[in-house]
Amino acid sequence: MMIREDEIVSVTYKDGSKYCQHRDGTKFHTSADQTEIRVEKRNFASHIIKIEKKDLRGKGPYTRALDGRVLETYLPDGSKSQTFLDHVSTKKDSK
Repeated sequence: MMIREDEIVSVTYKDGSKYCQHRDGTKFHTSADQTEIRVEKRNFASHIIKIEKKDLRGKGPYTRALDGRVLETYLPDGSKSQTFLDHVSTKKDSK
């Protein structure tokens, strides 16, 4: 555990996951394998950034995400929104 002069608290757990809290109450939790980052702040929507780790065949779970990242936003009404960079075929790149 470390507390910096600017009041940022960071903790690295035994399993490799990390937790960080800023002065304004914003919290970040990074999974041990660094494939998920959860961002939370009171009175704001929570977010999870999922980062693709490809398997031995070079394939990952987020086949539609061009850059391998998916942002999930959890809204107070219980709904979830997913945002990702999608590949759109155009005449220029459909050779």
